[in-house]
Amino acid sequence: MSSITTLRSAVKAAQSNKNNSGTSEKNPAWYNRQKNRFVAAMVTNESAVVRAAAASDEHCPTKQLQAALRIEQDATVLKAILMNPNLPEKDILLFVDDPRVELLDKDAELTAYLSDRIKA
Repeated sequence: MSSITTLRSAVKAAQSNKNNSGTSEKNPAWYNRQKNRFVAAMVTNESAVVRAAAASDEHCPTKQLQAALRIEQDATVLKAILMNPNLPEKDILLFVDDPRVELLDKDAELTAYLSDRIKA
């Protein structure tokens, strides 16, 4: 009978430690932190293809888009960031004064999209 008590106490102790650790994937705050770390890693990845894919995703957090816009040098990734509907208008207006805007000067699709978005 003592082995059942030991087993029960061991399982209960393990469950208690699991619930108190704050690392359970069932914890929404933990899941949100992991998602943000993953997106941040993708937006700053060394591959432009990965960065463009992350920036064009409609679920990419605004803060990640803003951070990427501040440091990005690749025209394809910049276009993906600027065409993301989550990017605030004020960041678009700040980017227009940036010297990197010359990378996208001849992009008619982006020009039309941003013009319509600012007018709306």
